[in-house]
Amino acid sequence: MIFRDGLVELLEKYKPDVAAYETPFFPIGNTAAKEKAGGKGARFSVKTIKFLHNLEGVLIECTARAGIPTEHFPSSSWRVTALGYGRLQAGADTDFKKLMMAQARRLGYAVTDDNEADAIGMLLHMLYGAPANSRAQGDLLERVADL
Repeated sequence: MIFRDGLVELLEKYKPDVAAYETPFFPIGNTAAKEKAGGKGARFSVKTIKFLHNLEGVLIECTARAGIPTEHFPSSSWRVTALGYGRLQAGADTDFKKLMMAQARRLGYAVTDDNEADAIGMLLHMLYGAPANSRAQGDLLERVADL
């Protein structure tokens, strides 16, 4: 109820033309869990995964009632647009959260945490990345000069 009420309030206040969100990650088998955690293995709470999918349903329902189309992207797709690649090399000494925060700041956004940086990444993908089949991915850095 809290999520729905807050979302409806935001939609009414800002009247966006479109809503975008990151598709919840659903690990399948041990391999996906290891890849998500950079080869270190990970535990995924089924309760958390179900909760995220429930929030996704509420978001879709609220935006549909408001007549606002939604776009959803897996993290690997919007990261290709924002950073030029969607997966880290094995053994990389950094993570996507740090990389996206640095990229958002380089582009002039005063982000204070990784959630804001990820939102900027999805915004960039909405502006320059979709639809992926109509242009080459990863050329955002070349397009920044045109902004």
